[in-house]
Formats: sequence, C-alpha cells, structure tokens
Amino acid sequence: MVDEPDNIKAIVVRELRDEIREVRGEVRDLGGLRDEVREIRDDIRGMRRELQDVRTLALGTFERVKRLDRRLEETRDHLETTIKAEIMGTGMNWRHELESRIEALEDGLKPSRP
Repeated sequence: MVDEPDNIKAIVVRELRDEIREVRGEVRDLGGLRDEVREIRDDIRGMRRELQDVRTLALGTFERVKRLDRRLEETRDHLETTIKAEIMGTGMNWRHELESRIEALEDGLKPSRP
C-alpha cells in the first residue's frame, strides 16, 4: 500500500502534464486567431479605402453625367432653334416665289389698256 501514494502522484502528474499540453495548444490557437484578426482588420481597412475610392468615382461620374445632360439639353434647344429658322427661311422663300409667280400671272391676265 505504500506504492499507492506514488502511483496516485504519478497519475496526478501525468494528468497535469496533459492539461498543460492542452492549454499550450489552446494558447497557440489563440496566437493564430490573433494573426487572423490582424489580417481581417487589415483587409477591412483596405476595403474602407477602396469604398472611399468608389464613392469618389461615383460622385465624379454623377457630376459628369449632370454636365453632359445640361450640354445635351442646350444642344437640343440650339438644334430646335436652328431647324425652326431654316424652315421659316425656306417658307419665306417659297412665299416670295409664289407671290412673284402669282403677280406675273396676274399681270399676264390683265387686259391691256390702249
């Protein structure tokens, strides 16, 4: 029975060593997690920068679209005015030509006075 305390002591020491190994393994795992957390944090920082770049580009694109829209509207107005002026000019030419022809016909139909 004298051997029993030594046996118990050996068992306890063995179990403590096993526990220490497990704790060390968990600590190593936590170290790996720490590295992963740092990597994720760095990735998030990079994504924030990229998101800011996308936002800046989107705002710039929006401003360019607004400018192009204004220019398109100005061009449309100018084109409309030009077409109206051309149509009116052509209409006036036709009117003068018709008036001239009608006047010539009227002069040809008038009885000549002796």
